[in-house]
Amino acid sequence: CNTNNEPLGEPTEAVTDKETEKATEGKKEYSDGKLRIFADGHYYCDIVRPEGATGNELALYTSIRNLFKEITGVMPPMASDFLGSGESYDSSKFEILVGETKHTESKKHYDSLDYSEFSAKLIDKKYVIGFHDMTTAEAALNKLRSLLSGNFKNGADPR
Repeated sequence: CNTNNEPLGEPTEAVTDKETEKATEGKKEYSDGKLRIFADGHYYCDIVRPEGATGNELALYTSIRNLFKEITGVMPPMASDFLGSGESYDSSKFEILVGETKHTESKKHYDSLDYSEFSAKLIDKKYVIGFHDMTTAEAALNKLRSLLSGNFKNGADPR
């Protein structure tokens, strides 16, 4: 997640000060091809959910977003898989796909996932979190929490 191995600090630090301070600083440009979820006080990928998600699904996406804020101290960007006129899908963009989005990587993932299974894994340049119902969604959230907490603490790449 934090691939530059800089400490992230404790999530209990003043979030407002961090958000205000980082809002004035620009994102660094990286050309090493590594997936960066969060580094230097900025998010480098969106959390993408399906357009038209149900109330339960939206609650899960909010939980995931809050999990990222808890770990990093900064609220991550959230987007839907809806493409407006003139927009196109970008397979080279790093994203976290939550649920069964319209993206190719999400469809690939769900084709291999049994009804009672859940998963959180990297497919090409998308980190896909898959589940079929709220029970498996909570299990996927717990797996993601474990992966993120360990990786952010250790400064590791989430692959």
